[in-house]
Amino acid sequence: LTDNLEMGGQGDLAAYAIKELLPAFRSSTEPMLQRQTPIMEGIVRRLELVGKPLGLEGKLLDGSEFDWAAYRGKVVLVDFFANWCGVCREEVPIVLQAYRAYKDKGFEVVGVSLDKQPQLAEMYRKETGFQFPTLFSSDPRAMEWKNPNAVRYGVISLPRAILVDQNGIVVATVARGERLFQHLHELLGPAGGSIG
Repeated sequence: LTDNLEMGGQGDLAAYAIKELLPAFRSSTEPMLQRQTPIMEGIVRRLELVGKPLGLEGKLLDGSEFDWAAYRGKVVLVDFFANWCGVCREEVPIVLQAYRAYKDKGFEVVGVSLDKQPQLAEMYRKETGFQFPTLFSSDPRAMEWKNPNAVRYGVISLPRAILVDQNGIVVATVARGERLFQHLHELLGPAGGSIG
């Protein structure tokens, strides 16, 4: 429901509804509701993210530390994906097209894999051509939907594409398809490279 409202431009309504429910989740002694509380808090955080800074942390697939500060001054698409996500795979050609068109104007892409094994994330990258820096949690307690970046921003469905401007401020939490190109045009002007 929250994803549908967000896609329809009604994320504020979804955030309001969840915030009304959160006290019941927080005060519950029911284990299932207690486990859902951080997820609900993350969803609200995501729904209220436009106009606020995005923080990303963790390690890349190669085990090196990710440096989010290195992307300051760039427009960045943060693309959450998993190997099993068919819609994610369908979106990759659009992301690649946008990258070719805007990379010379300061557009970058960072992936966040919600896969259980790094080999699955690597397979996705190889099969789709998604050769961008990709965050991956190797902690067995923090994989898939428990990935810290996914929990922090309430990523409960895929794909999820968050667009950040040159100052690290979120412009859109649903930056897919034609919407991605519209936002890039607003932030960076006409496409500089080949769109085809």
